[in-house]
Amino acid sequence: MSRTRNNLTAKIFALIIAIFLWSYVMSEVNPEIPKEIRNVDVTLKNTDLLKRQGLVVMEPKDFKVNVRIAGKKSDIDRFLSKGSGNLLAQADLAGYGEGQHRVPVTISLLDNSSNIRVISWEPREILFTFDKIITKEKTVSIKTEGEVGENYVVDSITAKPQTILIKG
Repeated sequence: MSRTRNNLTAKIFALIIAIFLWSYVMSEVNPEIPKEIRNVDVTLKNTDLLKRQGLVVMEPKDFKVNVRIAGKKSDIDRFLSKGSGNLLAQADLAGYGEGQHRVPVTISLLDNSSNIRVISWEPREILFTFDKIITKEKTVSIKTEGEVGENYVVDSITAKPQTILIKG
């Protein structure tokens, strides 16, 4: 009986020491740790150049990347308290024509004062489909359906404007 009691006492004492050492390392030593930030929005650069070329992005509609960062635990905690708004993920659409193109994604930190660094991100490229914007002129035609009620008469129907431009 006394042997099991001594064993239990040693286990409890070892657990207390382990907790103390762990808290010391986490607060004083401040180890470097990696962290993954998921679903960071990708902003598109130079979309105005696409519009000038008469192009539009067909796919994908949602642009997100997962970013791995590393730094001291205290820096990571401070960085994450600001949310993923401290990361800037961009895809530059300048210089692409009609069709499918792989556009590289770049990641940068908005707060350079912290000792955080970007390790990697996925995907590194996004497959975009660009298509020409077509404009066509169409004549407006009016079709009536149903019957006119009693004591009513249909007069001449005209459309203003008589033509419209459709873009797509």
